Amino acid sequence: IEGHIAVSVLRNYMRDHYQRRAQIEAMIDAVASSNDPIIIQLLLSLSRRYRTASVQEKARNLVTQIAERNGWSADELADRTIPTAGFDDSGTLV
Repeated sequence: IEGHIAVSVLRNYMRDHYQRRAQIEAMIDAVASSNDPIIIQLLLSLSRRYRTASVQEKARNLVTQIAERNGWSADELADRTIPTAGFDDSGTLV
């Protein structure tokens, strides 16, 4: 599943069913195997602010796992989630 689709589905589910903590934690755990910047942005956002402390903690742990899995520091992880504004790796507008 593409990152933007997964994030859209997750955000809608979390908005409509925020009280279903276990399901939300399972869903963010499932998408955390991806290095898609949009998914990482979602996890970073959840780790900073969400209604339920356990979901925040789960997201924090998943962000740490993603960084460790890729050999990135916290700053490097954050750099990889910054939108590219339509430019590819060589700086060419796509």
